[in-house]
Amino acid sequence: MSWDVFLGVLGGLGAGSILNTIISYGLESRKERRHYERDKQRRAFEFQEYLSKLMAQRLYRMRRIYWSKQDGSSLDAKVVKSEYGEVVTEWNSAINANLAKLEVFFNHGMREKFEKEITTQFIRVGAAGERILKDLEDSIELDDYWRQIDELNAATYEFDRLLLSLLVSSKFR
Repeated sequence: MSWDVFLGVLGGLGAGSILNTIISYGLESRKERRHYERDKQRRAFEFQEYLSKLMAQRLYRMRRIYWSKQDGSSLDAKVVKSEYGEVVTEWNSAINANLAKLEVFFNHGMREKFEKEITTQFIRVGAAGERILKDLEDSIELDDYWRQIDELNAATYEFDRLLLSLLVSSKFR
C-alpha cells in the first residue's frame, strides 16, 4: 500500500470520526433539550395543581365564613376565622413566588391576570368575609357575600382552564 492511499484512508477515517462526533453531539443535545422541556412541563403542571388547590382552599374557607353565620350553624366562628387566616397566610407567603412561576412557566399575561384580576377579587371578597366575621354586616350583605364567592369561583375556574389549556397545547414558556 502506498503512502498516498494510506493517508487517504486515514484521513477518511478521521473525517468520519469527526462527523460522527458532530452528529452524536447534535443528537445528544436535542435529547437533553427534550428532557429539559418535558421536565419544565411537569413542573408547570405541578405548579398549576398547587395554585389551583390553594385557590380552592381559600374559596372553601370563605364559604365556611358564610355557613358559620347561618341560623343554627354548628360552625364555631373563631375556628372558621383561624382556618381562613391560615390559608391567607399561606397565600401571602407564596404570592411573589407564585407570580414569578406564572411568568416563567406560562407568560406575562397569565401573571397579570392572576395579579390584577384573581388576587384583587380574593382581596375584595376576603375583606367582606372578615367584616362578616366581626359581625359588621347584616343578612342582606351576607347574601351578597355568597354571590361574590360564586363569581370568584367562576373566575378561578376560568383561570385554571386557561392554564391547563396552555399546558396541554404546550404553549407555555
